[in-house]
Amino acid sequence: MRLKDERSRFGLPSFKALGASWVVCSELAERLSEPELATDPERLRERLATLPPLTLTCATEGNHGRAVAWIASVLHLKARVLVPAGTADARVRAIAAEGATVEVFDGDYDATVERAAMLADDRHVVISDMAWAGYARSRAG
Repeated sequence: MRLKDERSRFGLPSFKALGASWVVCSELAERLSEPELATDPERLRERLATLPPLTLTCATEGNHGRAVAWIASVLHLKARVLVPAGTADARVRAIAAEGATVEVFDGDYDATVERAAMLADDRHVVISDMAWAGYARSRAG
């Protein structure tokens, strides 16, 4: 048996970094109608720099939010990460250390996901690590 060690991909302590970066780049490239940019973060970053700023938004209890914050910093975007009340301070600090604005939402994880979903608009791209009733894409427009 072979195992792939994903404990430190991109310097983050979780496999979430790969999934979050793929989804973010794919979603942004699709929004730009330039699918070829999904696999070229440098060109994607350059293209995004020509547009009004976007903010990546998500709900998390830890690793997903940190991964979204990390890819936001790579792409020179803002990140707004919502965490449910009671999230460990160390996790909040780790997300903030990646450059995100972290907001503690007074509710459980499911309520935090709902709140993040409501923030989707043409400037806020919601990147979710879970689905909910009616979820197809977490973007408006």
